[in-house]
Amino acid sequence: MRGLLAFVRKELLEQVRTYRLIVLLVSFLLVGLVSPLLAKVTPDLVGMIAEDELGGMELIVTRSPNVSDALLQYHGNYSLLPLLVILLSFGTVSGEKSRKTAPMVLVKPVSRRAFLLAKAAVPAALILGGTLLSAAGCLLYTTVLFGEIHLAGYLMVNGMMLSSLLCYLSLTLMGSVLTRSLPAAAGVGLGGYVVFAVIGALPFLGKYTPAGLSGLAGQIILGREVSGIAWSLLATACFTLVFLVIADRALARQEL
Repeated sequence: MRGLLAFVRKELLEQVRTYRLIVLLVSFLLVGLVSPLLAKVTPDLVGMIAEDELGGMELIVTRSPNVSDALLQYHGNYSLLPLLVILLSFGTVSGEKSRKTAPMVLVKPVSRRAFLLAKAAVPAALILGGTLLSAAGCLLYTTVLFGEIHLAGYLMVNGMMLSSLLCYLSLTLMGSVLTRSLPAAAGVGLGGYVVFAVIGALPFLGKYTPAGLSGLAGQIILGREVSGIAWSLLATACFTLVFLVIADRALARQEL
């Protein structure tokens, strides 16, 4: 594909200049570092609030936090990252179309598919790097504060959450291609997030969505019997691929 490396360099430079790279990586790192700390101090904070505000009532913490509590906190915080990815990515293509920079770039002897692939590959690589940072930070602090983590299960949980997040990235990229205004592109990403969240809550169908896949990761942390992980991963991967194919076909036919 003509121009792919040039587009990748351009996209990386734009990520740095707009501070999206810093915001993304710092957010991931904070999720990994802060989650075990929150799990550790939450019982003490609740006890202090109870003493100050509940008067004669006594709040009793029945057990100390453990590894599962730290990982559940990590899972809950990581589950908020799709919103950050959507907000940082919805203007990826629609922003260039609205500023009229996309036509100037694509009149050169370069491929529209290379343009789109760079727009998808660079954020995906940053999300992968951010997940590695987040997972390493959580692993370090959880091990120090609570003890050893079952590494195989931990890696599976992170892989499932990463797959879910990449699906939301492809959804947002598709919305950015299909629309010409930034609000409309944001609406596609956020609307898709809400739709997946609603479907993900359904008993049988939910597990075949990125939201359901993230939910299965939470079940693994709780130590519950989980079935259909492979099918859930496959369904999420199919959603990701479909969104990218739609974006590719739409961009190829658009008048820029």
